[in-house]
Amino acid sequence: GSYWLRRALARLASLTVYEGQDTRTGMPVMVLVGAKGEPVEAEGSLKVLDRLEDALVLEWPLGAVPLSQYAGVADPDRLAHWVREIAKRLAALEAQGIRYAPRAELVLVKGRSVWLVGPGLEALAGEAAPALLELARLLAGLATGIGGLPVLLGRHVTDRVFDAVLGFAAGVMLALGGFTVAAQDAPG
Repeated sequence: GSYWLRRALARLASLTVYEGQDTRTGMPVMVLVGAKGEPVEAEGSLKVLDRLEDALVLEWPLGAVPLSQYAGVADPDRLAHWVREIAKRLAALEAQGIRYAPRAELVLVKGRSVWLVGPGLEALAGEAAPALLELARLLAGLATGIGGLPVLLGRHVTDRVFDAVLGFAAGVMLALGGFTVAAQDAPG
């Protein structure tokens, strides 16, 4: 066809999601094979470019990457911003009666921009608050562990490096605590 499939990003029930490329334009795309339901056109959601017999082709913003690539390496400010943006989009979808549970492989980010993949599709339906909490835990929890690696791997760590790592870990854990409280206070 007109699309080259580079790699599978996620397999969920009958849905397989691929990173791909439009062979006519060279532009990156996301191909959803076996998608059931109709994706919602909403702010911060990927737009449908093409409908094939057994797949949907979605726009992939240039330079955007799956959120899962930032697991353990997102700085606390960026992490907090992304989680707030995802929470806003989830609240807007919920207000429209759309149940959507984002997965780290199916949320694209670039700088401070965030895009959701396929709200409205059956395979991605679910409770938003627990899914958002899992995203925050994935991003923040791994960052805390990685922050401790220099101490474990190095024979001597200067006070300055130790203070920086300790401060980073404390910031991440405070952010994670805030996300947990916010998710528990969320309606539903």
